[in-house]
Amino acid sequence: MGRLAGKVAVVTGIGPGNGSAISQTFAREGADLVLATFLNPALEETVAAVKALGRRVVVVEGDVGLRETWDRAAEAVRAEFAGVDIVVNNAAAGHFSNILQVTEEEWDQTQQTIVKSVFHSFRTFIPVMIERGGGAFVNISSVNGLIANPSFVDYATSKSALHGLTRNVALDYGPKGIRANCIAPGAIFSKVTEARLDEEEARSIRDNYVLGRWGAPQDVANAAMFLASDEASFITGVILPVDGGLTIQTPESAVRKSFRARWRSDIVSIRDA
Repeated sequence: MGRLAGKVAVVTGIGPGNGSAISQTFAREGADLVLATFLNPALEETVAAVKALGRRVVVVEGDVGLRETWDRAAEAVRAEFAGVDIVVNNAAAGHFSNILQVTEEEWDQTQQTIVKSVFHSFRTFIPVMIERGGGAFVNISSVNGLIANPSFVDYATSKSALHGLTRNVALDYGPKGIRANCIAPGAIFSKVTEARLDEEEARSIRDNYVLGRWGAPQDVANAAMFLASDEASFITGVILPVDGGLTIQTPESAVRKSFRARWRSDIVSIRDA
């Protein structure tokens, strides 16, 4: 039997990257799925893959930043399943702007998609999970919630807020059997994204990661699988970097010549990325 046999999971933000990989990994481990997302080709492929694995899947189309989408997700759960055991919040948005460039509308959109969607997920499914004896939330954050990238202010702010929201829910509802954790990925590229990188960009990205490669959606899916499963039953309120060691180093370790010489070659191959 799979590690999620008999479980029902809600997953948001199904695209060609993390959302699809998480959904298929959960299905392989025995979970049935409710996918809450906008319609897109990757969603169709994910649904087909989940069904091919012999699992049940229901799609709730809509904006997860809106309450009514979560109301319909709850209705789908009531109609199709006995309850929900796992919620993975993966939906995201963001704009490459600094604080003087980002518009109020863009700011609100990002906070709604990332923070308010998780707010709605907690309020919708914590009571359902309590009735079922407990459950797990896995929120997909980013290293941008831990450190800063230039001109990414709305995204970074929302991811930092997600960390605080997750910790508070973990603290308040742990006694009720609810676990809540975050994954903070670094650079995660699907095959489509990889194909868009030129040689210089690929090398510069790989050069900054301790493990010598960027991440793949399956790396995030594996971490989500662990945090959602009973194997992580004594883990709650954590922010887990899945970042190839990016956030353990100072920027100098990657770019300062005398520091680099202590631990890596100046020549970095990208052939095996």
